[in-house]
Amino acid sequence: MLEPIYAFATEKSRMFELGIVVVLVVALIRGRWREIKSWLARRLEGDNKYPQRKDAEQNREIYRELVELRAVINADRVYILRFHNGTEFLPSHPAWRISCTHEVVKHGVTYESARLQGIFVSRIPNIINPLLTGTSSAPGVFAMQCSQCPFQRKCVQENKHIVLIQVDELNGSYCRFHLENQNVKTALFCGLNINGNVFGLAGIDYCDSKVSQPEAIQDIAQQLCRVAERLRFHL
Repeated sequence: MLEPIYAFATEKSRMFELGIVVVLVVALIRGRWREIKSWLARRLEGDNKYPQRKDAEQNREIYRELVELRAVINADRVYILRFHNGTEFLPSHPAWRISCTHEVVKHGVTYESARLQGIFVSRIPNIINPLLTGTSSAPGVFAMQCSQCPFQRKCVQENKHIVLIQVDELNGSYCRFHLENQNVKTALFCGLNINGNVFGLAGIDYCDSKVSQPEAIQDIAQQLCRVAERLRFHL
């Protein structure tokens, strides 16, 4: 008759000890929560905290694509812009920014990547809105599709659009001021997306003269679209 009682007492004692351990662990966590949180963050970040060899390889592939694209279409400047959240505004909506991460230029053309950092997306709606919606009614801004491209339907499904900007036809805006400061006459942009979500864009600038021939614009747009399709897997 004593054995069940003894077993029950033993089990109760173990549960009591386990409860003490839990209380001590909770107290320890509360007292050192900052250190534990920092340790967990470092473990979760892993190798992403520092540049790795794979990053160098990806950058090499990106620049190879940009150099070849610039040479094929004889552009003055080719670059990549990526979205990021620079700050928060009330009521808790993110204020999206865009920054240049990669740039290739023709000999004699200035690099502009240092000035293309942290630009509020809200200041360049002439570029961003057509890229996201595929439509534009602003003067000098044209949302276009490659009519002869076999991947046209795929681009529409993935929300991938190309925007043509003729700077001299733009109305007075920050976008025109910004492009004129870079001596841009014609610019084309293609969205970089994953699963239909745009995370950046590939851009082309022509500074010496305006590109107005429809055939030339169509060829440039197709080349840009094909390169953008490959670039997104390296970013």
